[in-house]
Amino acid sequence: MGESKTGDFRHENKDAGDLARRKFLKDMGRTALGVAAAAEIANTATASDAASPEAIPAAVTIPEHLPPRLTIAQFLWTWLIDITPGGAYDDLDRVFTDCDERHHNCIRADAGLNWAFDQQGRPRGAIELLPWAPGVGGNLRDVYPDKPVKYDVLERVLKMFELAKKHNIYVTLTSWEYQDSTTHLADPKLREDIFSTPPAERFERLANMHDRMIQELKKHGLEKQIAFVEIHNEVDFSDLPADWLTAKPLIEKALARLQKAHPDILFTADYGSPSPFRPGFPGYDALPVNLQVADQHIYTLGVQKALHDLTGTWLGDQVPPDPKDNPLLAWMIGGKPRLSWEEFGRHAARVRRSWWPIDWFFANIDVDRYDYWMFEHFGEYAAEMTALVAGNMRAWGNFSRSRGIPAVVDEGYIFWP
Repeated sequence: MGESKTGDFRHENKDAGDLARRKFLKDMGRTALGVAAAAEIANTATASDAASPEAIPAAVTIPEHLPPRLTIAQFLWTWLIDITPGGAYDDLDRVFTDCDERHHNCIRADAGLNWAFDQQGRPRGAIELLPWAPGVGGNLRDVYPDKPVKYDVLERVLKMFELAKKHNIYVTLTSWEYQDSTTHLADPKLREDIFSTPPAERFERLANMHDRMIQELKKHGLEKQIAFVEIHNEVDFSDLPADWLTAKPLIEKALARLQKAHPDILFTADYGSPSPFRPGFPGYDALPVNLQVADQHIYTLGVQKALHDLTGTWLGDQVPPDPKDNPLLAWMIGGKPRLSWEEFGRHAARVRRSWWPIDWFFANIDVDRYDYWMFEHFGEYAAEMTALVAGNMRAWGNFSRSRGIPAVVDEGYIFWP
């Protein structure tokens, strides 16, 4: 990439960059008030924002065998997919060694619930798992490998826990099945089975499956490696009941069922953004009263959201613009996409439609140019992003103290990837 070419590009797109920054500042809290009010909102998010004291269970005591702090590595569901020779998770013993060397004492992983058991709790045996978008490869290869695999998921979960015990690393068990991981199932009948459960009953189904997995772990003496269990990843951004107050009693019922069955383990619901900075959030009293961990994500979006706004590739069902009509997009992908929108759509037929614009973008970008743009523009958003992180952390800490439960932030900062 020649320096003069990059310099010309930056000059030509200065107005576009300024526009994205202004839009970000507007979206962020409409926020001449927003950033300034962030600390004030956070400082006043106390017990009055939570459930009434008489409805809140006794403060949670962290089990003695768990560390007081968790430093969490994100395995996602990729650890169940990228396992062929040369894949990121082909050697789990090596992966845990890497985690230990990087001072991670906890991993967060998809439990493979419906991949390991059927609804009657019977082990499924070997199942076939497919790539995210077969044939896309390129920049998505390491996250969503191109090769299908077939194996017994329960055996792999047990092996993972054995290695976690060997390396003295704990595991947060969660699920992406009603968000993204079901995409990988080769058998359409199994995909249909998972989504055949009505949304209002999905938390109950997840509780049953977690219970079954924990029974298996206890049978093998591995349950003490569980840091805590999330009923599901980002319950507020999944194919689950979306309304906060509708979901609350459903989650409470599912958590109570697990807490009664396994009083030695902490259970909670994981949230994408239960925040006073999120439009429409009704307040912390909308969260279940029997959460045993305050568990959320804090994404600022910031500089990356600005890039997606400028290139027309944000989450949604829109079609990205023609690169001929968008100089930044054309520069970012090197002129012409390696994978057309139409061809990408054929490969990504099983993928949630809202991911298509972003996945198409990352399948086509010149990574060096992407990194360069991020490096050049990060500073324009740094203060606002930092303020949002700090405000969210403070509000979340106040909420967790009001409930007497430990606080966790196990995803966040900018955005995917």
